[in-house]
Amino acid sequence: MHLILICGWKQKEHPMLYNALHIGDRLISIEGITIKTAAEAHKILHSHYCGLYVNIVIRRVPHGQVFVIHRESEGQTLGIVQENNTAVIETVEADGLAARHGLTARTKTCDEVSLTNWVLTEINGLRDRLNSVGRDISILVQPLDLIKQLKKQMKSLKNYKDYILQEHAVASRDYLDWEGQYRILENMQN
Repeated sequence: MHLILICGWKQKEHPMLYNALHIGDRLISIEGITIKTAAEAHKILHSHYCGLYVNIVIRRVPHGQVFVIHRESEGQTLGIVQENNTAVIETVEADGLAARHGLTARTKTCDEVSLTNWVLTEINGLRDRLNSVGRDISILVQPLDLIKQLKKQMKSLKNYKDYILQEHAVASRDYLDWEGQYRILENMQN
């Protein structure tokens, strides 16, 4: 079964989507039509079915998890160690805040056959820095295999760089650039 996943949007052209869609959201239907392929989604979005407002049904980041972490003091570390200054979580310190809130360093792959690392895809609803100010912080993490697949499929498109918004790629040039996309990709995994 193919999953149709949101890979991003052009934020400058569609700023209203910024808080409505997330990378990794699963597209279910557009204007009541069940979507089976990315090509079908593009065809419907560019057809007479869609006006200024479009009814889209999604399943929110089915492979991701959100953690809301309350710091005991301003600037307290979360206990998350990132791999080579990227968004990939290398380790989660056992006694750190993130671990106490349930975050582990590894998760099941999308096909549930093995384990992979998490990738930070949003911090406080943005592609923000992990050391954000404030005592409350929310993070969205998704499996590394999913993010790699989305990145690989995006790079196969000749115009994928047209969709990248560099100002939002603060935590990782390799993994968080995808927040600037408006593309729908097929994922062969369930």
